[in-house]
Amino acid sequence: MAEVLSETDGHVPLLTREHRYHFFMSKHEKHKKLGLRIAKMLTDAHFKVWVSQNESKKNKGVMDKYAMQKGVRESECILLLLTDGIFHRDRFWVTRTEVSYGVLEDDKTLICVCPSKKQGGFDLDLKCHCLHNDVHVRGCCQGVNELFQPLARAIPVGLDIVCIGGRKHGSTSSSSFGGDEEKQSLLRVVESRDGGADEVLDEQKIVREIVKRYLGRESAKRRLKKEHQVQQKLGLCPGYVGDGGEEETKDTVGMKEIDQKEEKEEDAKEEEKEGAKEGAKEKGAKEEEVKVMEHMSIVKNV
Repeated sequence: MAEVLSETDGHVPLLTREHRYHFFMSKHEKHKKLGLRIAKMLTDAHFKVWVSQNESKKNKGVMDKYAMQKGVRESECILLLLTDGIFHRDRFWVTRTEVSYGVLEDDKTLICVCPSKKQGGFDLDLKCHCLHNDVHVRGCCQGVNELFQPLARAIPVGLDIVCIGGRKHGSTSSSSFGGDEEKQSLLRVVESRDGGADEVLDEQKIVREIVKRYLGRESAKRRLKKEHQVQQKLGLCPGYVGDGGEEETKDTVGMKEIDQKEEKEEDAKEEEKEGAKEGAKEKGAKEEEVKVMEHMSIVKNV
């Protein structure tokens, strides 16, 4: 990490006055465990990360559009966990409230981390050929809101995505920047308890790759803007499937309610587990105390 941060003598770069965070974590709540883990990797390396779960606790459970966008404004970059279906029109919070707002309205740099396919990562290999003179990732057009589609198609082309599974990532369009390149795997193979092999995240490498893109954020921002302009001129993909429109539909509102419900249920389960652990500890402590008292009683009688 010291080599990556050589320009700042190995120290984490200081934030400007208008920023309180280095990264704003954008994710689908279905994959929040991985998102929170990546956020912790960065905070352990002394970077500051805005995470909705932490902010929700500070605001007594209140987390709306305005709170999200305040977090975007106060962050230098948006760190998007690129999971399967993340650009779907039902992911209104991610696509409109966070990514579109941050990149197109607040001039933020976007950094993408794509998990392995086993972890639910976005499929960068499945292509759509329906748009004239352009080949793009299918997940960037099918089921994607038509207003967000140009930016969605620009992201895999204009950005150097951190691919955890070591998959190939490069151009998907004739208007690309750079060529295909085999990315180093950010997973380590370790021996499992049953004698097999498990893949675990190589945390140091993941942090290093994210920080490299953070340091190169200005050039990345320019590349994405340029590719976004190209995709806007190309228009809507004929293979587009799904509703469009500027306002939220009943589907998007319903999905947001489902996401919030799922998040609350997950939090409740975590609290229940913690409560059970505390209860077990208290029970064990009481049993130990009873044993000590019984022993003292026996000694006294003797």
